[in-house]
Amino acid sequence: MGPEVVLNTTTNSTDLPLSVILGEVTLTGLSLLTTVVGLPAALLQFGFLLFGTSQSKHLSTRLYQAICAVDFALLILYVPITISFLAGRDPVIFGLPYFCDFWRIGWYSLSHLSIFTISMLSIIRTSSLLFPFSSPPRVQTVVLLNMIYFCLMLIQSGMPLIQGDSFTFIKDIVRCGPAKPPNGHLGPPSPSLLYTLITTLEVVVPLFVVTISGGLSIRAIRSTKPNDRGKEKLGIRATVTILLLTATYIILNAPIVVFYIVTTVDSFIIQDTQALADFTGAFFGPKVGRDSYAFLHIFSYTLSIPLNSLCNALIWIHRSKSMKNWIKRGLRVIVVRKWKPAIPTVTNVTTPV
Repeated sequence: MGPEVVLNTTTNSTDLPLSVILGEVTLTGLSLLTTVVGLPAALLQFGFLLFGTSQSKHLSTRLYQAICAVDFALLILYVPITISFLAGRDPVIFGLPYFCDFWRIGWYSLSHLSIFTISMLSIIRTSSLLFPFSSPPRVQTVVLLNMIYFCLMLIQSGMPLIQGDSFTFIKDIVRCGPAKPPNGHLGPPSPSLLYTLITTLEVVVPLFVVTISGGLSIRAIRSTKPNDRGKEKLGIRATVTILLLTATYIILNAPIVVFYIVTTVDSFIIQDTQALADFTGAFFGPKVGRDSYAFLHIFSYTLSIPLNSLCNALIWIHRSKSMKNWIKRGLRVIVVRKWKPAIPTVTNVTTPV
């Protein structure tokens, strides 16, 4: 997602300092966590929203389902990265023909759709608090907006393929990137100012919108009278859940937003490619000897996305009482079916008169 930092590292693995080894172990452990814990948690959440609740056509329910589906898809797409970490950053699945092309398009489009959907959920919840008597947007309208945005992201992510380029696995950042990077600097080949501005707005604007929306929601909750809180307890609980989701999103996406802003400022004002490359090397992927494995870059651009999906699922499971009850009922049914002794059948015996 976003501009690429392509490093050329040839450090011998036997001479790695302890800090690099610890960093690699940390990234591998977090990747395993998103796969081993995140996938089952997201699957439980998705199953609950599909089968554990009444098939409500309420707008919030539809957005919850969309967020959960996107999170589950992103966690599946992250599995090849986890496998590559376990294999010492070898391509493994990424080495399959055309896999990088399809993976990159899916990863870029879904990660942006996740940001867009969370922003819409936050805005709709805030507007319902500030204007309780106004009617919410129609479900069909919101679904259509999400579909249009997703299609635009598909087209944008596939533009390098349309222009004759391709994606390939880059060991230094453990994911697919442009096969022909512009001299090891940022972005796709020959990035234009318009492209830089668009990609920056796609990431920066939602963060500011979600932050402002969350602040307004907190203010609305604090201004609620004590007598009204009993009546609106369920609504306040749902709002707090959304605030937790937005806070997680803000924390995990803050580093990449900072970098996008610096990239845009350089493109439009400084226009010093080497200075920008030096900055990104110092902040998101320092050169060999300081951060030869680009730990900050990998965390900011790649690992933060499945971690956000993992946190979303865990927050839902923790906050939703109905989901907890649904899981308990499911476990109870499984235990009863497995351990309940079979009841012997009794045949009718007729005694002679």
